[in-house]
Formats: sequence, structure tokens, C-alpha cells
Amino acid sequence: MPDPQARSSWRLPALLALVIALPLGILTAYKAGSWFDKITNTSAFGLLALPGFVLGLILIYFLGVKAKVLPVSDPSGVPLTTVHFQLSGSNPWTTM
Repeated sequence: MPDPQARSSWRLPALLALVIALPLGILTAYKAGSWFDKITNTSAFGLLALPGFVLGLILIYFLGVKAKVLPVSDPSGVPLTTVHFQLSGSNPWTTM
């Protein structure tokens, strides 16, 4: 039997999407061809083209590391205070 909490976990994101998307869509249709329409459509299509894992990393960085709204930890549970990006191995562009 499915978990009732997991089954109802779609309601808040769907409501949030409707509260944001519906007024923006109506306003964009009302102001068709304006700068607001162009910015809104460009932003919407740009976010649709962004893969989910990239958006997740961006949200983790800004909401967890910069704004400290959400807790961020490594897989062992140790809290992270900074994020370090490190490439393993040598730079492939310098070895060509």
C-alpha cells in the first residue's frame, strides 16, 4: 500500500506552481509583445531547458550555502559551511 504522505506530497508544489504560473500567464497574455512578455517567456523556456539535477545543484548552493535557509551536509552527515569544486586529475586543455 502506498504511503499516504508520499501520495499527497504533490499537492503543495502543484498549488505553488498554480499560484505563480497562472497570474504570470494571464499577465503575459495581456501584455503580449511587451518587454515583460519577452522576459517571462525567455525565463520560462530557459528553466524548462535546464536539467533537474543542474537546477537542484543551483538551489542547494543558493538556498543552502549562501542564504543558509536549508541545511547542507555531505553523505556522512557532516554539515558543510563552504562548497569546494575540485577537478580530479590534470586539466585536459593543457595536455593537448
